Amino acid sequence: MALVSQQEIDAIHQKAGWGQPLGVPATVFTIFSFICCAQGIGLGAAGGTMSHTTNLSFGIVQVILFIGFFFGSALLIKRNVNLPGQTYMIFAIAFGGVGGASNIMAYLAAEGMIAYDPFVFGIVNMVIGIILIIELPAYFHGTLVDWATSFLPCLGLLIYGITGMGLCPPETVSALIFAAGVLFGLTGVGGMFVIASALLEGICAVPMGPVLFPKKDANAKSNRETN
Repeated sequence: MALVSQQEIDAIHQKAGWGQPLGVPATVFTIFSFICCAQGIGLGAAGGTMSHTTNLSFGIVQVILFIGFFFGSALLIKRNVNLPGQTYMIFAIAFGGVGGASNIMAYLAAEGMIAYDPFVFGIVNMVIGIILIIELPAYFHGTLVDWATSFLPCLGLLIYGITGMGLCPPETVSALIFAAGVLFGLTGVGGMFVIASALLEGICAVPMGPVLFPKKDANAKSNRETN
């Protein structure tokens, strides 16, 4: 990438702005994705079990990140960046609120402080995954990275829902959780491109992959009809 002089940077900043608020929730989303990746792969490799303190550590980090994710998503919605803002808000609830509370409660249950049933959290993950799949057509005209970072975590949440609700044979739980971890890891990689695209807007173009389903040219269609 060619170097940009300070004068050019100032001119670009005054004309189009430097970066956009999408960078904040996209960063937290990417961190969440890698956290879910580490937890999923770790659980899958360990046969579906994890140390109590690890659960607590994951849960505390998730709840802390939830705060930034929530307000970053709210900022997007306030600026009428509605689709990404609402999608990130749903992910904030799934990864931060539900995921963090689930891990903390798992720790407390392991210490004998409370009774804990993961079934309810499985229902929430399942419902959120289905809602996000319903929302996917809104991204059909987006880039490959946009579509992948929306589709892959949907699959991961559905898997968490299936395993949490006990809808799969017990011998497949570890493999499914491991697969969910891989999906979240790929989501995190895509999220890094989203971060770069958001923060470098107005400075340089970040490759986001091809548009999978390009919009049809309405003018070209009308011209064909008139001819």
